[in-house]
Amino acid sequence: MWVAVVGAAVLIVAVGLWAVFKTDRGQEPQNPSGSECPSSAPVKGNLSGGGDKIFHEPGWTYYDKTTPEECFASVEDAEAAGYRPSAIQ
Repeated sequence: MWVAVVGAAVLIVAVGLWAVFKTDRGQEPQNPSGSECPSSAPVKGNLSGGGDKIFHEPGWTYYDKTTPEECFASVEDAEAAGYRPSAIQ
């Protein structure tokens, strides 16, 4: 009997944690290493001096000069996190 109660409690906690930590976004952003993003998340998310969230894709004008706050696997993930594309591409 107590095994069933403990099992039910574990299931309730697991479902509760999943509900708290799940997102509607794609992959979660990854932390950059200095000015580089990992190859699995090459889109650089940067906060401007005015607080705007801007992303840069590889090959864009300011990509190599940008130090990211976050790295994203795709443009869609960056946009889902509230970032917009750089005006200069």
